[in-house]
Amino acid sequence: MATPDVSELITQASTATAKISALSSSSDLSVHYDLSKPIRLHNNETDVVTISKFLLLSLPESIMILLFPSGSIMDINGDEVYDWNNVTDVVVSFDARCLDYIIDCYSEQIGMLDPSKQNKFIYTADLSTPVATSVQNAVRDQHPTLICLREDLDYYVIAPKSLPTESLKPLRLSVGKMLVENRSVFLGLYSKLNASKSSTESAEQYLMTMLCTSGFDKNEPWPYRALDSGRTLISSLALKHLQIVDGSDVTASRLLLFWQRPARKCWWDHQTMTIPQIEDDTANISGLDVKVHIRRVWTLEISIIGLR
Repeated sequence: MATPDVSELITQASTATAKISALSSSSDLSVHYDLSKPIRLHNNETDVVTISKFLLLSLPESIMILLFPSGSIMDINGDEVYDWNNVTDVVVSFDARCLDYIIDCYSEQIGMLDPSKQNKFIYTADLSTPVATSVQNAVRDQHPTLICLREDLDYYVIAPKSLPTESLKPLRLSVGKMLVENRSVFLGLYSKLNASKSSTESAEQYLMTMLCTSGFDKNEPWPYRALDSGRTLISSLALKHLQIVDGSDVTASRLLLFWQRPARKCWWDHQTMTIPQIEDDTANISGLDVKVHIRRVWTLEISIIGLR
């Protein structure tokens, strides 16, 4: 059976983080700046989290754009950050629980680095080997590597025409809560595979196989999954240490193609859902059957600690 081309698995994402990428890779940060110094992240004007500058700059592009959606890193005075030596505070706007999860995962991975390699980056541009070889050498040289998988799920509820307008918001909220409870990472891919009539291995099957031989379990739950308070959007995130076991080094090499190259895959699904019994159901939606259209966007990126 032919193996699907890795380029078919997921399409290359557009570069929405040019400023962030330029800031973190235009010069040797570990030479010009002391990245062991702490930096405070001010989140939603209430929470303050202190991490090292090395941890912040170790985050992959697909996560940095969530923390800094404008593409610029701003200090608490609203000025764009250029000098990493003097900056002590930056502003982010992000879910506190997800931010804690990201920091915990990256703190653990950085702790796995040899102390002599912490708080500084190795730049592939400075190495004599090709980038692909440098990436593989870094992984073999015990640089911790994370698979970063995000899912952004938009859902659209087709409400009965007879339903009053004031019942639409409670209906969408109930559907969102039900979808959040479906925590399986691969649920969406299973739905797409079940709908496919192809007898050959599809790109979706191969993507699942790649992930499941590199650290994920086929029944893996999303470690972080939350419903947006103002939109019909569910955000999920999984960070898994890349595991290279016997026979999976080829698979790992394919995944490493997504190092600093975040890529996306989008697909649609639909289903009929029954609203459960709700206490004080003033919207009169308990037991209602509704059609729901679901749009999933996966973002996949590989993050190698200490390599840029």
